[in-house]
Amino acid sequence: MKNRSYPSSSVTIPSLVAGGLLMTWAASHFMNTFIIERRFTVLEEHASKLRHGQECHVVLDEVIAGGQHVVVKLPFEDGVIWVVRISFPACPKDTLQTSCVGGFCNYQREMLHMESEIATLQYVAEMTDIPAPRVFGYNLHHDNGVGGPYMLMEMVHGKSLQEHIESRGGISHVEVQRVLDQMSDYVAQLSNLRFKGIGRLRFGESSSSPRLDPIDESDHSEPYETAAHYFADQLAQRLPPRDANEAATLLVPTVWTKAEFSEKVKIATLIYQRAVQFLGSSFSSGPFPLQHVDLNQQNIIVDEHCNVRGIVDWENAMTSPFETYDIQLMRIFKLWWQEWKGLEWVEDYAYRSFMTHEKVLEPQAKLSAIYCSRNGGLGRILEKPYFGSQFVEQVGNLVEFLYRVFEHGAEEVVPREVATEIMEVPE
Repeated sequence: MKNRSYPSSSVTIPSLVAGGLLMTWAASHFMNTFIIERRFTVLEEHASKLRHGQECHVVLDEVIAGGQHVVVKLPFEDGVIWVVRISFPACPKDTLQTSCVGGFCNYQREMLHMESEIATLQYVAEMTDIPAPRVFGYNLHHDNGVGGPYMLMEMVHGKSLQEHIESRGGISHVEVQRVLDQMSDYVAQLSNLRFKGIGRLRFGESSSSPRLDPIDESDHSEPYETAAHYFADQLAQRLPPRDANEAATLLVPTVWTKAEFSEKVKIATLIYQRAVQFLGSSFSSGPFPLQHVDLNQQNIIVDEHCNVRGIVDWENAMTSPFETYDIQLMRIFKLWWQEWKGLEWVEDYAYRSFMTHEKVLEPQAKLSAIYCSRNGGLGRILEKPYFGSQFVEQVGNLVEFLYRVFEHGAEEVVPREVATEIMEVPE
C-alpha cells in the first residue's frame, strides 16, 4: 500500500435534491386516517405509560414518509423527545388513485420485518458501541389501534449526512476522514457479531440472545448454512426459465456477437449458474457477520462537526456471506447524483482504518483482506443481475473476473472462444 497524504481542502457538490421526499398517496391516506380517527392517542398513551405517566403529544405536522414507513416526533413535557416509526399498509383495494404506491401488502410479513429490525437494534445496542437508536417499546399486532406495526424509539439529534452536505454545499476532507474513522470502527464491530447461518434476527430469549430465522419465510424455510447455497438460491429466484436441454447447445464458440438478445439472456444465465457451481466449494461456510446493508448518506446522522450520532434504518439488516460484506465506504460520500473531485484517496484511507481496528477486534476473517479480496468483487457481481437485460450487461464483468483470477480453470465455466467474444464486445 502506498503512503499518501490526505489534503484538508474542501470539495463542493451540486445540490440536486431539495427538501424531503414527497409523501406517496398511500402514506398520505394512512396519515389522514391516522389523524381523523385519532389513532395517535394510542401512541401517546403507550409512551406515557412507559415513562410512568409523563405526558406527551404526537407532532402531526412534521411527518417523515418513506416507501413503507412514516416517522413522527413524540415530545414529552419534560423536554425528552422520542420518535415513532410506523409501517403503513398499501392503498385500499377500492381506491382509484393511479399514484397509489408504497405500503405493505402482507401484515404478517411486515410484522416479522419490524420484529427483525427491533431485535437487531436491541442486539447491536447490547453488544457494541455502535450508535443505533434505542427502542423503548413497540406493538406489532393487527389490533394495536394504529393501523400498522410500530416502535417507540430514541430520537437521534442531528442531520443526515446528506442534509449536512447539502446545507453547506459540500464537505471538507477533514470531515470525510472523521466520518470514515468512526464508520470503519462501527462496521468492524458489526462484522464481529457472527451467526451460524445467513438470515435475519428475531426475538430470542433476551436482547443479547436473538434467534436467527430465514431472510424471507416464503422463499426459504431455514437460514442458509453456506454462502454457496445462498448464492445459488438467490440466483435461482431471478433466473428466467430454461429448457433442460439448453446446456448442451448454448455455449457454442462465436455465438455471442451474432446471437439474438433472448439467446444472450440464456447464455448469460448459464454462465452465472456454472460460476456458482464452480466457485461454490471456496465460498465461506460461516459463522456469518451481521450487516446493515444500507449504509448511505441518508442513514448516517451527524452533528455540526460531522461526528456520527446515529445509524438508522436497520430494517433490512441480516447476516451475510463475507463474499458480499459491504465495506465499500466510498459510497457514503458518493450518491448517484453527486459528482466528486478530489476524493481519490478515500479508498486507501478506509482500508487503513479497517487494518487499525482489526488489531483489537481479532475477527475470524480480516476485513482489510475482504476489502480487497477477489471474493469481495465476486459477491457483488453475482448479486447484481435481477432481469434479463442485467444478466446480459453484467456477464462481461463476471467472465473477465473468472479469467483474471482463475485463468485456465475459468474454461470450465465458459469456453475461451465465447469468453473472448463477450469481453471484446464494446460497452
